[in-house]
Amino acid sequence: MDEKPERRKAIRVHSLNFINIDPEKENEVIHGLGRTLELNLEGATLEVADKLPVGAFIELELAMGEVITSLKGEIKNIQPTASGLYRVGIQFLKPSTVYLE
Repeated sequence: MDEKPERRKAIRVHSLNFINIDPEKENEVIHGLGRTLELNLEGATLEVADKLPVGAFIELELAMGEVITSLKGEIKNIQPTASGLYRVGIQFLKPSTVYLE
């Protein structure tokens, strides 16, 4: 079987870690767990139980072994799965520079 050529520029990391999803804190904060299906430097694909709005900004806490990393991203797409969950594509936001005095 012919394999499709890889179109992505970023190296992908396959991960089965759980994350904490926290949508933008304007009106309501929702906490939930999701499973990381794919992870790279530009974004992630998650599997979650709740339908999240495309365009929403979220904060993720990603656990990789003993290390927990906080990341911010934007939901770019969401697709229902056959199992009743949702597959969510997230693009990470570039970190901003903070100056401390």
